[in-house]
Amino acid sequence: MTHHLGLLLWGEAGSSLNHVGIAPRDLNRFPRYTGGLLVQDVNGDKVLDPTVDKVVGGIVGAAPQGAKGQSATSPTGADGKPVLSGEVLRNAAFPPAAGGGKPNPGLLPVQFRAGDKPGLYRPTFELLGGNSYTFTLEAVASR
Repeated sequence: MTHHLGLLLWGEAGSSLNHVGIAPRDLNRFPRYTGGLLVQDVNGDKVLDPTVDKVVGGIVGAAPQGAKGQSATSPTGADGKPVLSGEVLRNAAFPPAAGGGKPNPGLLPVQFRAGDKPGLYRPTFELLGGNSYTFTLEAVASR
């Protein structure tokens, strides 16, 4: 089952951190980030390449012993490319003054899939040299 999560990202100067998505992990360069990398698409091609774009953080995965298949990914848009932070539209029912129908600055959409074991899954999203946030999701055995 996929869970839809969202996280607001803010840069050092206090402004929203846009154009960030989740790229696969690179344990050689970033061994701490076992759940993937947070990469800012600096060249605007919507291809998250940690060797070209800016790595701004990562995901530290924590799962039940022996669990397999858990993942945190960026959702894909109708064009087949990842939906990045700052691209998620606010509901059009919001008043125009509250940004109804416009992109929500800094909002990183996340699709999280629990692994094959019941128990607690705790992905921690961490900015390099900055803050972190841990989600706790409980997977239960189906009956």
